[in-house]
Amino acid sequence: MGNIARLVLSVRRLHMLRRTIIAISLILLSAKVGIAGPKEDCTLALEHLGFSTSRYSFIEAGIFAKERHVFDDVINCYISHDGQIHSITRGTTVLMEDGYYGPEALAKRSEIEEQGRALDSAAYKAYQYASKQIEQNTERDLEALRRSSSPFGNNSASKAPVAAPVEPSAAAPEPAPEALPEPIPQPDPASGKERWSTAERLTIRTCPSTQCGVTGWITDGSKVTVYEEKSGWSRIDEPHSAMCINGNSGMVDSGNAACTPANGIVDGQFARWVSSDYLANEKPEAPETAQGCGDLELDNSDNYRRYSNQFCTAALKMINDGTCKSSDFREWAWSSSPAKGQDYYFTYCGGIQPRNRWYLNIRTGAITH
Repeated sequence: MGNIARLVLSVRRLHMLRRTIIAISLILLSAKVGIAGPKEDCTLALEHLGFSTSRYSFIEAGIFAKERHVFDDVINCYISHDGQIHSITRGTTVLMEDGYYGPEALAKRSEIEEQGRALDSAAYKAYQYASKQIEQNTERDLEALRRSSSPFGNNSASKAPVAAPVEPSAAAPEPAPEALPEPIPQPDPASGKERWSTAERLTIRTCPSTQCGVTGWITDGSKVTVYEEKSGWSRIDEPHSAMCINGNSGMVDSGNAACTPANGIVDGQFARWVSSDYLANEKPEAPETAQGCGDLELDNSDNYRRYSNQFCTAALKMINDGTCKSSDFREWAWSSSPAKGQDYYFTYCGGIQPRNRWYLNIRTGAITH
């Protein structure tokens, strides 16, 4: 029995020793993990970017501000609430943001996002065109089915009346042949002249006349290239597809949509025209940047000359309440919103999906999602 007791005691001692070793290991591991933190992460990131980290200071986070680690008095490393690096700046220059380190990566990100927006816009236009075709074809097939299933068949009651032919009078003169439309001249890019819009919304039309269809507008300060001038009108681009479906152009937003030469559409193509009265030879002078908005590049906004103060006030409010980041406005300034109306401008914060879109009412200052 003595041997058994000694064996049990040895086993108990081994278990106690094992627990002690595990406890010491956990303590050492915790100490090792505790070595790393926001300051060390910022230091590693700055050394990766090639900057000195010799001088250091810490600024504690406030209610609305992020924790900040300052290196060499000019480099700020911001820490988000989850302890991760949010962004790094050197003065007004962004060195890191959203996990993209260095100016090259940030520039490449902007390039990729710009390409994505262009592809998204082209895909949406193609979708609209295809959707209209599908709708027209569906209506045609349904109408054919309705007629074929009708108990009245194809009798005269279901048809539009046909007028009797009119015999021409012997004394009637022969009608003059209709003049063929002149082809739209292909512009020479080298001959284009730069002009700038001076109207808050300068209407774009399919031909040089107020009777022609409206295809959108350009805002104050926007640059255009004029390829041709005619009777107080300026042609601002090359001929391109009018997307004609059943005789009407899918590119016309309002007014005359007929795919006819009288509407400036020849062989399914048209060029855009604007009134020359609202084009200036020199770029209009922009107002001074409002205080606090110097690094937001809001001067890229539509109608910035007219609404610079409203754009700045709204942007600062959205940055201060955490809705947007400064980089959001540098990437996507305020743009006019044809869909919402003349008083509305929009921007994107945190992405370019519909859920990231915010609207500003320029008259009331109201910001809505």
